[in-house]
Amino acid sequence: MGLIEEINAISDVIKADFPTQKVNKENVPEKPTKGEFCVRVQRLGSEADTSASYVLNREYQLIYFGLSNIDILTKIEALTYRFNNIIKIPVQGARYLTVESLSFSQPFKTADNLDAVMGVLVATTRKNKPTTDAPLIENVEIRTTADFAQWGRLDGSLTPDDASDDRTMSEIESFRMRELEDGKFFS
Repeated sequence: MGLIEEINAISDVIKADFPTQKVNKENVPEKPTKGEFCVRVQRLGSEADTSASYVLNREYQLIYFGLSNIDILTKIEALTYRFNNIIKIPVQGARYLTVESLSFSQPFKTADNLDAVMGVLVATTRKNKPTTDAPLIENVEIRTTADFAQWGRLDGSLTPDDASDDRTMSEIESFRMRELEDGKFFS
């Protein structure tokens, strides 16, 4: 499942800076507590990239319930720095999420009077289209032929391999050389 692996990868990036903070994945609790993060899918899209691949456009919502507005500002500054410098987030399965942008709202108070902030992480990943295997080439034959214009007519007569014309290779070459010397080819 690609989305679950991507959410886990984003959570791992958050945990790198804040190892003691709880990170809820694809779940915002009804009664959140101070100091917890939530990561969930906000929007999915795709578009053609090349004839062999396509791009998956992802938007993830990051929510942080902070201890105070100051705590929120320090956390979003650290996350912005981390995501903008990491650029590629490794995802299980030898894939990467490319960070396109990260933006946060202004801190606000929830109905339970908690300080919170919401962010949107925009990322892309590329996937190859399925392809069919082409049959393997099992046998290759190479034929070489002489330039017939050099030896004689295109029907094969007057060639070194044609015994019917009673000429050898050296005779053909000397005949051509005499014609050259007599100026027959220069006009």
